[in-house]
This record gives sequence, C-alpha cells and structure tokens, in this order.
Amino acid sequence: MSFTPLLLGLLLAPQAHPPARSTPRAIVVGLQEPGRARALVTRDEHGEVDGFARRLLQAVAAEVSLEPTFEMFSTAELLDELEPGVVDVLGPVSVSLERLDRAAFTTPILICAGATIVRAGREHPRSVDQLRALRVGVAGAGIGHKFCLEQGIPCEPGDTFRGVLRRLAAGELDCVITTQVAARFELQNPGMKGLSEERFEHEALHLVYAFAVSTAEKDLLARLNYGLAVKRDDGTWDELYDRWISPYQPRPRPRRLTPYVIAALALLTGASGLLAFRLRSRLSRRTRELDESEQRYLAVAECLPALVYSYFVDRDGARTRRFATSNLAEWRAQFPELDPGGDYRTWIHGVH
Repeated sequence: MSFTPLLLGLLLAPQAHPPARSTPRAIVVGLQEPGRARALVTRDEHGEVDGFARRLLQAVAAEVSLEPTFEMFSTAELLDELEPGVVDVLGPVSVSLERLDRAAFTTPILICAGATIVRAGREHPRSVDQLRALRVGVAGAGIGHKFCLEQGIPCEPGDTFRGVLRRLAAGELDCVITTQVAARFELQNPGMKGLSEERFEHEALHLVYAFAVSTAEKDLLARLNYGLAVKRDDGTWDELYDRWISPYQPRPRPRRLTPYVIAALALLTGASGLLAFRLRSRLSRRTRELDESEQRYLAVAECLPALVYSYFVDRDGARTRRFATSNLAEWRAQFPELDPGGDYRTWIHGVH
C-alpha cells in the first residue's frame, strides 16, 4: 500500500462544508476493541470506552448535532457491521486502498509513523537496504508485513506482536517493524526490557486512521468532515493528541542548531558587523571630504569678481537653479533682465 495514492483518495472525498441542516440525529458508533493502538481506544478503570478516537468523535458529534451511542467490536467484525447497517460510524479504522470500495472514510484523524525495534545497544537500521540484510520480524498481516512485501524485505510473521518481540529479545530476530504508537505502548510492558525503538521514516509505513461510514451516507460523511475541520481549527484535536497520542508518538520538533551552526552564524554576524562598521567609516570619511571640497569651492566662487551659478535641466527642458553666489542681487541691479538658470538667450545680449 502506497501512502501517496491513499491520501489522494481521501482528499477526493466530500470536503468539509457546513452541513445544510443541523437536525439532531442519533447514531451508533462502533469502536475497535483495544489492540496495539491502545491510545486510540481504551477502557477506563470503570470499563467505560475512552481514548483519543472516542473523545474526538464525541467532540465532533456535539459540533454537528449528532447523538452518539458507543459500542465495542472486534477487529474482525468491524467493517462487516457497517454494511448491514448495524452501526452508523466505525472508528478508528486503518484506511487501505482495498477498503475504499467497502466504505467512505473521513479525512484522517491520525497518521501513525513507522518504527523499528532492536535489542538495546544495537544500531537501528536507517534504510530499506539495511533492513534487507537483517532478520526482520512482523506481527500477523499488519502494516509491517505489508511494508516488507512491498519493499522486498524477507520477514518472519508471528501470530502476536508480543510473541515477535519475545523472539527479538531472545536473539532469534534482529529487528521488528511496526508503528511507533504500537512500539512505544508495548515496550512499556515490564516484560519487554532490553529493547529499543526508533522512528523509521518511510511513506509506506504510515498507517492512516479515519472514521468510516457507509458509501450511501453522504450527509453523515459531510457532517463528520465539517466537525473534524472545526475541531482542528479550535485546538481540540491538538489537546486530545497531546493527552492520548504524544506519549507514544511525540510531535516532531524543530531541529536544534548544532554548535557548529551557531559558531558559523556568530562568525557571519561578526563579519557582517565589521563590514558594516568599515562601510560606515568610509562613508563618513568620504562625506567629510566632499563637505570640505564644497566649502573650498564656495570660498573660491565668492571671491571671484563674477557671478557663479549652476542649474539643472530635466527631461522636459525645465530649468531649476541649484546654486548662485551671494552677489546675484548686485548683478541683477545692473542687469535687470538677468535670470540665472533661465534661458540664457533671453538675457545674454544685455550682459554683453
């Protein structure tokens, strides 16, 4: 199963528009019995259904006038219960291309990343090629098994995830492939000491969870998608993720700057500051030199027994006087038609 076409299929589903009506509707929600992804669905100390998926669907239902009743089903029964109309919504359901023909899925509620588990002190594989050289174990016909089949990785499937981990701890396997949520949950078991998990980035190991409805339930699907969009925007999804999922799949954090990068930035900043200082000093010196030159020019011009002036002519032919010596008034008193900066042809004959 490739993650990219699967996600494209979900994006082509009905978009999250406000429902046309908000008539209250009672629905039956079938939740998957707790398995390896206990953070999504679990039971509290009183045996009541709880977890990320249950709390999220409850918040979505309140937003779009749905009144849910929750029931628990085993994994094997899950999609079978949807088709006859026993339940209205199923979740969380792992989405696959095969299941897209049997049900309509909401936008994803969670994407679980892949992970590798090795014995403590061993190096984790970083690539598919490295995995091919190891004795790899997977649980049943889950995401790890599908990944190995797609990537051509020889693997040894086990009946239970815990049984595969015991074989790893005993040295019969080199590595186990699963999701990070499942790995971290299982490694909290006291009997799983001496094992280490690490995130393995590969799109084929992404496990997408969503809510599922019958393909005929277009209105219900639209309501759920709209409610999910609202709960993402108002922060409810983030709060539930931090409470239920983060212990098993932490949010990716921005990489910290290494000391070498920090030193390079500091050096660059220092060099930039030094260059700016030198440019300012050079500019200040040049400005001072120009000021002194202008003062000398003005002093010489004022001492001449003549009128000295300058003007600027723009593209339209307009003239603007920029400078004239202080004896301009005396020259104008002698030659009234004198107009420094104007068209000299109108007054030059008077001067001569």
